[in-house]
Amino acid sequence: MVAAPAAAVAAAGAGLLAIAVFVLLAWSADARSGSGTPAALRAAAQVWLAAHGTPVRVPGGVFALLPLGLSALPVVLLARAGAGVARAHPPTTVRLLATTVAGVAVPYAVVAAVLAGASRTPAVRPAPLAAAGCAGLLAAVAVGVGAGRSSQPVQALLRRVPPPAWRALRGSAAGAGVVLTGGAVVVAAGLTWHLLRAASTAESMGPGLIGGAVLLVLQLAFVPTAVLWGAAYVLGPGFAVGAGTSVSLVSVAVPVVPAVPLLAALPANGRAPAAMLGLLAVPVVAGVVATLVAERGQPHYRAGRAAAWGAGYGVGAALLLTLAMVLADGPAGPGRLALVGPSPWRVGLAAVAGIGVPATATGWLRARWTRPEAFPTAQLRWLGRRMAAVRRVLAVHRVPRVRVRLTRSRRGNG
Repeated sequence: MVAAPAAAVAAAGAGLLAIAVFVLLAWSADARSGSGTPAALRAAAQVWLAAHGTPVRVPGGVFALLPLGLSALPVVLLARAGAGVARAHPPTTVRLLATTVAGVAVPYAVVAAVLAGASRTPAVRPAPLAAAGCAGLLAAVAVGVGAGRSSQPVQALLRRVPPPAWRALRGSAAGAGVVLTGGAVVVAAGLTWHLLRAASTAESMGPGLIGGAVLLVLQLAFVPTAVLWGAAYVLGPGFAVGAGTSVSLVSVAVPVVPAVPLLAALPANGRAPAAMLGLLAVPVVAGVVATLVAERGQPHYRAGRAAAWGAGYGVGAALLLTLAMVLADGPAGPGRLALVGPSPWRVGLAAVAGIGVPATATGWLRARWTRPEAFPTAQLRWLGRRMAAVRRVLAVHRVPRVRVRLTRSRRGNG
């Protein structure tokens, strides 16, 4: 099948071309650069490899911090490539679907290995084998989603998933989404508060007009990564910006901040203000939302079973956040920058406690308070519904006339 390798090459070429445009713009705008066009093209290939998570060796260390915003470009291109191949040759079985995925992922991995070998310089050395593995894995996932979205075997498999599994996934995703939203709000608030500092940091680089636009795009590429760092911050453990540093709700210790405009959102060193501890309410809200979203429209269970379901939603949200933190963790250069990002296992444990306990309590309270006999107000609502039903029955049988006669007789007796 020639369509799959052609789609892989087209996806790789489109992504590389888009990145090369920005790199060439930055190269042309930097009058201090004495490198030629081949060096700029090699830099574009290195950026393309970094977007796939390829570890790149630099003098004194390794750069493997994933720019998640930039990684969205190859993911979208590969998903579209997989969908196109699936439309041309519909996979009617799981074996054909796997063949389609491999037909795109393997050539894509070969292209990544070739680019890694061709873009090596004495200062920057991406490993061809690691490039092939990272690009192949990313391609397999993205192509699988694109090709399997409308394929028969995937649809049949999704229909076999029991409703409780979908409910657990819905609750876990809702809880993780609330925490990520809190992280995004924290990052946006930090950048707004320290906007002048970020602007002065960018101005100190002297990028010029075109270089400034390229610098802005590069900062936007790391915004999703910063959002994950913000989520780790609101959960409690925080993150590191180098060896021996710590940014958490308790205190901030970052002696030297790298000259990156996005890092201007970091809070000041020292003990955090007491008001910042209010951010610990974010995981509590996440636990409540996870249970309410998952249990919406579901039958009422006993309190113990409902609490167990709530605990499951909290653990599921913690698992999703732990996997996300793996993408936001990695070395960013030599020396102190070898340790950058959150600790996935610490964030996971904090999420289990911070989200799981409120989710468990919400499930238990929902089971106790929403039964007619459990709470006085609920009992009154239940009684009101029964009285309304009795009035409707009496109205059907013309009982209001009898009520009128009784009223007249009472007046006569009075």
